[in-house]
Amino acid sequence: MSVGVFSYHAHTLTKTRHAKQKLERHNTARHKHTNKLRAAKLCTRLQVDASEAARVLREIATDVKAKSSARVSAAKGILDFASRAFELDEIIERIERSNGRSDG
Repeated sequence: MSVGVFSYHAHTLTKTRHAKQKLERHNTARHKHTNKLRAAKLCTRLQVDASEAARVLREIATDVKAKSSARVSAAKGILDFASRAFELDEIIERIERSNGRSDG
């Protein structure tokens, strides 16, 4: 069978409703998987950046040669990040409890 004939049959097969639905489900699943991978990469990148930002803030907050306003601002930033992390942990725990998946 030549390539042209195969291409024609492949094109004809994708015209059927069943083939279209199957192809659509495959593309949707692939799209969701790709989005999950992108989200995971983004989360990893944000975690690395947040760690670096926290390290910089800690250095500024503990640098006795830095201006006191910079040290106070850095300390406030650290406290703000810590507070938000605590709030997120509480939200995650509530969601897990409501879904019946509590680990504790």
